[in-house]
Amino acid sequence: MPPAKNSTSRSSHPGTFKEPAALKWLSSSLDTAQQALVELREDTGRDVSQGARDLHKDLRAFISSARRDAEKLAKALQRDFDQAQKQLAQATGSPGEARAKTTTAPASAPKAAAKPKRVTAPGKSNARAARSPNENTATANPRTRTTATPTARAGGRREQLLALVVAQPGITLAQAAKQFGLKDATGLYAVARRLQNDGLVRKSGAELHPTA
Repeated sequence: MPPAKNSTSRSSHPGTFKEPAALKWLSSSLDTAQQALVELREDTGRDVSQGARDLHKDLRAFISSARRDAEKLAKALQRDFDQAQKQLAQATGSPGEARAKTTTAPASAPKAAAKPKRVTAPGKSNARAARSPNENTATANPRTRTTATPTARAGGRREQLLALVVAQPGITLAQAAKQFGLKDATGLYAVARRLQNDGLVRKSGAELHPTA
């Protein structure tokens, strides 16, 4: 059996193309088949029918075409391998270039920008300066300007609750809070107790009734 023909040259360098073992086996098998057809022609001679000669000729043409296609396939695989190697080299770069980029990157990196100072708009500063001392004091301590409000509000709520009980005897604190637009009746408990202590309202269960 003649030795198998290599479709492409190979090198011991790890980055070069190596012909697949299956492709080598195919090339060797085609060489063997072609040699077998030659020996078959010699053994049978020319004392065969025209049909046998035509079949023999077709087989020879088929084997020759298959060998050419196998060689083309090997070259195509090699081109694909070389292209992939080039793309890999472009993507990764050489180790020397990578080290150079790593070394020079910190030197070329821009300095961190200084934190910008907060600038107050002229209009705001003028408005603050124009405030009176009393306004500044009230702004700094919000509790100061609301100390008198609960007392006035409690007195107004007391009169409102008393008027509501007189108008709607049997009303509950929950119903009264709803009519006043409050979330709950918590703020009305103390007002109702003061009305009871003053003898203006009496309580029957949850209902409130006027005493007179």
